[in-house]
Amino acid sequence: MRWISILVSALVLGCQSHNSAPSNDDVNSNCPKVLEQSRAVGIDYVPTLRRAAKGDDAALSQLFQLTGSDHLDADAQQCHIEALAELLNRLGDLEFATALASESADTRRAVVNGLVIELENLPSADQSRQAFAERYPHTAATLSP
Repeated sequence: MRWISILVSALVLGCQSHNSAPSNDDVNSNCPKVLEQSRAVGIDYVPTLRRAAKGDDAALSQLFQLTGSDHLDADAQQCHIEALAELLNRLGDLEFATALASESADTRRAVVNGLVIELENLPSADQSRQAFAERYPHTAATLSP
């Protein structure tokens, strides 16, 4: 997950050991498109990401709905998926899946498909989906009807 893991850690949890909280400017050099494009649809990405990392269902929903939307271009979408992957690992499979389960089928599909590609980049799509389902069974199950 390259630099996004460090970024999310710094934004969400790393500040706990520092006196100053990071601002949107801290992210701007790494992923400016996510900030800019999410702001255009009324989502202040960094504070939303912080709330989501604490299990805030409304913040998670905002981030989930941004996934696969026309609001993010490919670069911003990649950065966003990396942030969701970090949230999945921080919150755990069950908590993440519980929040995701309340979203539309299209949103669930966009989130899970993005995560499968990000976290389980194996030679075939079937192998990647199977590995993801073994590692994150609750999140994978959100694709079931």
